[in-house]
Amino acid sequence: MNSEQDTNVIGRQALEKARIPFFIGEENGRILYTNQTWKQLMSSEEESAEKTWFDYFKADKDLILERKDATLETELICPYDEDRWVALMLHTISSADNGRSVFACFVIDCTEYKKQIQEIQVSCLHDPLTGLANRVLLLDRLNTSLQLHRREASHGFSLLYIDLDDFKHINDELGHAIGDKVLLQTAQRLQPLFRAQDTICRWGGDEFIVLLDGIMDEKTGKKKAQRIHEALSLPFSIDDHEISISASIGITMSSVPFDRPEDLLLLADQAMYKSKAAGKSQTTLQAPLVRTFSELKQLEQEMRSGYKRDEFYLVYQPVMDLKSMQISGLEALIRWEHPSRGTLYPNDFFPIADRSNFSDQLGTWILWQACGQMAKWKKAFQFNGDLKLHVNISSAQFKSPAFQDLIDEVLTFCNLEPETINLECPKESFLNGGKVAKKTIESLKKIPRVNLVVDNLKMNLGNLNFFFNYKFIPFNMVKIDQNGINYLSTNNTIYDSLRTFISIFSQMGIDLAIKGIESKKQLNTLKKANCHYGQGYYFSKPLNLHATENYLKKYFQ
Repeated sequence: MNSEQDTNVIGRQALEKARIPFFIGEENGRILYTNQTWKQLMSSEEESAEKTWFDYFKADKDLILERKDATLETELICPYDEDRWVALMLHTISSADNGRSVFACFVIDCTEYKKQIQEIQVSCLHDPLTGLANRVLLLDRLNTSLQLHRREASHGFSLLYIDLDDFKHINDELGHAIGDKVLLQTAQRLQPLFRAQDTICRWGGDEFIVLLDGIMDEKTGKKKAQRIHEALSLPFSIDDHEISISASIGITMSSVPFDRPEDLLLLADQAMYKSKAAGKSQTTLQAPLVRTFSELKQLEQEMRSGYKRDEFYLVYQPVMDLKSMQISGLEALIRWEHPSRGTLYPNDFFPIADRSNFSDQLGTWILWQACGQMAKWKKAFQFNGDLKLHVNISSAQFKSPAFQDLIDEVLTFCNLEPETINLECPKESFLNGGKVAKKTIESLKKIPRVNLVVDNLKMNLGNLNFFFNYKFIPFNMVKIDQNGINYLSTNNTIYDSLRTFISIFSQMGIDLAIKGIESKKQLNTLKKANCHYGQGYYFSKPLNLHATENYLKKYFQ
């Protein structure tokens, strides 16, 4: 035996005893050779004459042959064990006498690797406490549903926004461990109510969102909400505690022709808060201003035309100093007097303005109009820095590189001191603006004494972390949304949370204001908590120009 023959023998012996399953097969599927490891894996020494090597894999025959001289991940069918994920490596080694190709095939087990990948995907896309979908997965599926709805209008969907009533009381009174068990059992009660194609998401804290795929009629949406109320009506038995809980639910449909998931989520969130305002265990359907894409385009055109025809105007709501009970500021709020729809509010049309890239122009108009009017009042009533003008800034404006130049130009033209203006933005403007937002913040720092206000903040610990993490942003004030005080006078836990917020913000040099004050009782509770600023219908509803001037006369004449 010569050296070449010796090498061939050694090679065959190595393949025979190799720990990796190996076989040689023809293009038609006939098996020519299998090594010991393959036979052990298949638990058989004899190969069936009728069985081809393709039969051992779940991948289609044509797909396997397309990937020759490459690697294909597929499942291996094991007759006496669980199927396993493998990397199938095919190498063309020769052509048989009959003209068919012959392949040398290595089968590498990658089951554990696939399991690890799946576990990573699950952890990235699912809530660790409940196992439900997380925000990332919901937004991905909502975006997919939106794209499908655009291509095929008949395929709609619904969103149910669920918020547990008074859940914070459970955490504070019974502890977070009990609270987590309530959330887990809530998830377990929700899951049987929906189909496999629906997405149940824990949005965060005690908030859940359900995406109903293929359902966009109001009747079905309300029926699903009623089933949720019924499922949660039974007490939770947890660690010798009988816990009763309810939920406020907001619903919106894909008939709202918005392109962005966040616009639909905002509508559902607004509907949920309307449910809370109506009392516990309520459901509200957020009726959209427009229902079809053609209606949306029509309203976009009407908005631009209305802007040219001066259909937009501002009203002003007083912001009060709760310690002196004197007016401390005015918040400028936009209205649209539509020729046929009547008075429209920002929530009705600003998402559409955002979508059509009109919000920047509209926001610039608000800034010029409000500052111009403030300059007139300053001259008429002779107040200096005693009265602040609160102006809401859209995300589009805030992300604009030219925003600082605009502020500088408006203040100079109107002869207003920077400290006169409070620029109000939601927390998301600072988080979602990326590098552009940070540049804007840095440029605003160059205007001495300009005031930044975080608007509509919810009273939870996650929002406190935001301020600790973004200390470089020079915030002057935080406005707590009105839902933070709905049960303020009757719930000690909410009152204690407010005191904590006030104390922490005070230490950080940030003023705190409460929105939505509607009663003397709420006012007294806020004053007791040492809250400095507030606004709401108890003091005044938003006023037109004439009424605002009369209101100012009470304090400055």
